[in-house]
Amino acid sequence: MRFCPTGGISLDNAAEWLAFDPVLCVGGSWVSPKGAPDKPVIEALAREAFGLR
Repeated sequence: MRFCPTGGISLDNAAEWLAFDPVLCVGGSWVSPKGAPDKPVIEALAREAFGLR
């Protein structure tokens, strides 16, 4: 079985989770911080997360 953990995932530990074979992908709210959406910040965080693959 493969799964997508979401709780407690951060940029600091996402790569460790992704290295675990049953993990298909990870989700994390760090990519879209609380508050008014700031598109450049969200885009930068998403690109950084994408680079973890």
